[in-house]
Amino acid sequence: MFLLTKPSEQQIQRFLETERTLDFSYKEVGATHPNSFSPPKNFTHDHNRILIGEGQATFEKAKAAMKNWKAYALGWTNIHPNVQPEKNKTFCVEVNHFGFYSLSSLRIVYIVNEPKRFAYAIGTLPGHVEKGEERFMLEWLPDDSVYYDLFAFSKPQHPLVYLGYPAARHLQNRFARGSKIAMQDAIR
Repeated sequence: MFLLTKPSEQQIQRFLETERTLDFSYKEVGATHPNSFSPPKNFTHDHNRILIGEGQATFEKAKAAMKNWKAYALGWTNIHPNVQPEKNKTFCVEVNHFGFYSLSSLRIVYIVNEPKRFAYAIGTLPGHVEKGEERFMLEWLPDDSVYYDLFAFSKPQHPLVYLGYPAARHLQNRFARGSKIAMQDAIR
């Protein structure tokens, strides 16, 4: 949903109420799961990974940051409602870009909570401007390094995204860069 002004709480609530009852907008739900990774070929793939530190303290701090959506703390994105991720939770992201706003609906596909790996994926609903899935993951490796890893597969869903695909790709890349920086900042 594209808007010329910042959405009101009432607009956000109405949007979410409609989206909560809808299915995912793509059939490859769960394809980003680290234990059964199988992203579909007919989507654009994005993979971004960054070393954010070492050791258990870094892993735990980064895990808390992910649970509190710090990966989205970019100054131009907001999560509604801003509650910790849980499987099947529907939410939306508000984006301020190019002088207008968009609301895009998402649902948590899965959560992986292991001693040395934490991940969740968000999947698009019909009210999202694109369709696909994005995985946010932390890995604490045997060499004690901790990595923040983003993997997404997507393609346009809204006609304006088809028309402005280069701008959409720019925003996706901007989000990935900003998310990596936000996670680095969150553990400092």
